[in-house]
Amino acid sequence: MSFLTSTEKYHHESIIPAGLTIEQIDTFQKNHDVLLTFDPDYRSHEEVKSKATDKSKTYKVTDTNTAPVGGETIELEITITETADSQEWSIQAPFGLTQTSVWTIKEGGDTKPGEGTGRLWLVEDTTVKGNRLVVGKIQTKHVESWQGIHERWIAALQKSATA
Repeated sequence: MSFLTSTEKYHHESIIPAGLTIEQIDTFQKNHDVLLTFDPDYRSHEEVKSKATDKSKTYKVTDTNTAPVGGETIELEITITETADSQEWSIQAPFGLTQTSVWTIKEGGDTKPGEGTGRLWLVEDTTVKGNRLVVGKIQTKHVESWQGIHERWIAALQKSATA
């Protein structure tokens, strides 16, 4: 790996409120139109139907550009793939940046997923690769925004479960 490139990994966990079922969560996670809007820089998206498969859908997403170079917006290509126990987001961004986020629902106790039973947890594992400067900018954004994204995810899940 060149000294100009970097890889960062993140792991975040949020407890899901009691009373929600795995079936409600599975249904909710398939609503990509809602999930895509949780990015704080989100502007719009459209499905790229020519890249769809049985298990995945690809979207062209327009975000506000917060980088010091380029125009007002940036275009991302996001492929969301449903697996047996998770949802994988593969993001291709300008400047050769790639991001993979795996969202998994895990059972656990009141304090941690995988330890104990009776509660469900949203677990996000993310890897970002690319130019060291761009990855540093993404790292700052990720640290500042992950809790808000998880809060919006859980609030929307609760709303969809009572609809």
